[in-house]
Amino acid sequence: MEQHIQHGIAIYSDIGGIMNIFFGFEVDENISEDDKWNIIFVKRSNLLSRCDWTQLPDSGLSFLKRLEWQTYRDALRSIQDDFPTPDDVIFPPEPAEE
Repeated sequence: MEQHIQHGIAIYSDIGGIMNIFFGFEVDENISEDDKWNIIFVKRSNLLSRCDWTQLPDSGLSFLKRLEWQTYRDALRSIQDDFPTPDDVIFPPEPAEE
């Protein structure tokens, strides 16, 4: 099993597949561009799921704060369109607390 680390994420892979993904490390740059995009999509999915609650009508957030979170979530969803390569990706900052 090989370990590759990049963009704060460690992945452990066996022949041809990602087995587990963990956040918090530096990554080897020898992984493919497709694997880098996959790592980014996993991180993006994690960030989106952590803020799903912000879009619920009973979240307790004001309309403007919900709109800020919606904009943040839209930016996360458009990462592949906004950055030409995975090495260029910069995740948007979360909106500030109310």
